[in-house]
Amino acid sequence: MSMVADNVCVLGDCAAAPIWIIADHAGAVLPDGVDLGVPPSAMKTHIAADWGVAEVTQALCQTAAFAAILGRYSRLLVDLNRDRDDPAAIPVVSDGVAI
Repeated sequence: MSMVADNVCVLGDCAAAPIWIIADHAGAVLPDGVDLGVPPSAMKTHIAADWGVAEVTQALCQTAAFAAILGRYSRLLVDLNRDRDDPAAIPVVSDGVAI
């Protein structure tokens, strides 16, 4: 089972799975109409997402009874592993790139 919402993708049966994988930086998607002002090349680097984590997570969910929640939005838009009151949750600079 897979469910895709605007900001997350849920894999597997979260109610039945003994282990959940939380992949908060699994994608580099931006909402329609959002331009962060970063060079397009920056959206293909580690500052935008944890490349490969989505594929590894999908493989684990297919071979084990795991479920997963994958963050689809780029960490340049919002860093999902930060407290909402943390100024770094919505970054203004990442690895020297102004956002």
